[in-house]
Amino acid sequence: MAAGTNVTISDQVWDQLDPYAARLSAQDRHRAWAAVGGATAIAVAVAALWWSGLLVPRLSFSGQVRAIAPRSEPTFTIVLVVKNDTPFTIHLRSAGRSGSGLQIIDTETASQLTSGTAGKITLHYRVTNCSAVPSGSWPVPVRVERLWGQSTVWVAGSLQLSNPDSDGDDDPDPWEIPWQQAMAQIACSGKGGGEDGIS
Repeated sequence: MAAGTNVTISDQVWDQLDPYAARLSAQDRHRAWAAVGGATAIAVAVAALWWSGLLVPRLSFSGQVRAIAPRSEPTFTIVLVVKNDTPFTIHLRSAGRSGSGLQIIDTETASQLTSGTAGKITLHYRVTNCSAVPSGSWPVPVRVERLWGQSTVWVAGSLQLSNPDSDGDDDPDPWEIPWQQAMAQIACSGKGGGEDGIS
């Protein structure tokens, strides 16, 4: 048949076609609606569990930070404030981690946070290799006790501090770098210093 040729279907053929051939039976329609309702109920239940914190604990970084590096040795301390965003009490067990060029030597955390309250997490680090410190986002793991065991929440992944190598006199708004890189630079320089954003 040549392209573009119109084909007509006779009335006899149309009369033989069943207009309800593609329609679901009443039983199939009930099953489909039951599946949709079940999936919706599951989605609502999962969302409610997530919001409540029973499924996944929710801690947020408040933005408050204190960072200090002494002059005597290549170490630094960083204090973060985190908030419990669930309606239940969260029990904190530990926080922090070692990494490339960084060794965690001590941590201090609040034992628990009631709903809506904030608490401090203090991390003490030793810089073991100044040039090996991670340069990208490096969130802090906070281990939380659950009914079925511990769970890890990651906070402060976007935290950046002023670059200690920038010249504050010439640049009124010194560019910022990830917190662990900024603190390692201060600790390795032997100049000491830090930032205080906790009131």
